[in-house]
Amino acid sequence: MHSMTIARGRPMMLAFLFMLSANAHALDQWWNGVKLDTQLGNYAVFLGSDQRMLEDESRLYHFNVKLGASTKLTDALSAGLEFRVENSDPVEDQYRDEQRLTPFASYKLRLSDYSADIRVRLENRWFDGDYSLRPRVRGKLSKKIDNIGLYASYEYFFNATKGKYNQSRSALGAELAIDNNLKVGAYLMLLDGTGDDVHILGSEFSYTF
Repeated sequence: MHSMTIARGRPMMLAFLFMLSANAHALDQWWNGVKLDTQLGNYAVFLGSDQRMLEDESRLYHFNVKLGASTKLTDALSAGLEFRVENSDPVEDQYRDEQRLTPFASYKLRLSDYSADIRVRLENRWFDGDYSLRPRVRGKLSKKIDNIGLYASYEYFFNATKGKYNQSRSALGAELAIDNNLKVGAYLMLLDGTGDDVHILGSEFSYTF
C-alpha cells in the first residue's frame, strides 16, 4: 500500500523537478539543508546543517551547524530555541564567523485542504565583534497530496538594531515522504535585499529517529 502511495506521488514530484531543471540556467546559487530530529518527552530536538554554493564559481561560501528544541504549548502553537554557529565567505578570502541564539514560535491553522503556518524568529546575532537583533516573520501555505507536500512561503527580515528592512525570501517547494522517517525536498527561492535579486535552487533532507 505504501509503495502504491509513493507511485501516485511520483508524477507530481517529477513535474516539480522538471520545472526546477527548466529554470536552472537562471539560478545564482544552490542551497542544501540536512536535518536530524527526534522526540524526547515533550520536546522535539533537532540537529541540522546548511551548505550554500555560488553557481557561477562552484564555490562553497556558507556552512552552519544548528542545534535546537521546541515544544507544543497548544495543538496549534509551539515554541522553541535554536543555537547556530556558521562561517560565511560572501567575498572570497574574507571569512566571517557568526553565532546566533534564536527563540522562535510557530502557529498552525487548518484551512480546509490546506494548512497555514506563521512563524516568528528573533535572531540574536554576534559576528565580527558586533551584536544585532533581527526579527524574521514567515508565512507558509501548504497542501498535502498523498505523500507529497506542496508549499508556498514568504519571509520578511528586519534589522531591529539599525531599524530598517534587511531582506525577504519567497519560495515554492515540494517535499516527498520516502517512508515514516525519511523526507526529501526541493524548492525555488527568490532572495531580495542583497542588492540584486538572487535566484536559488534548494534541496532538503530530513530524518526522524
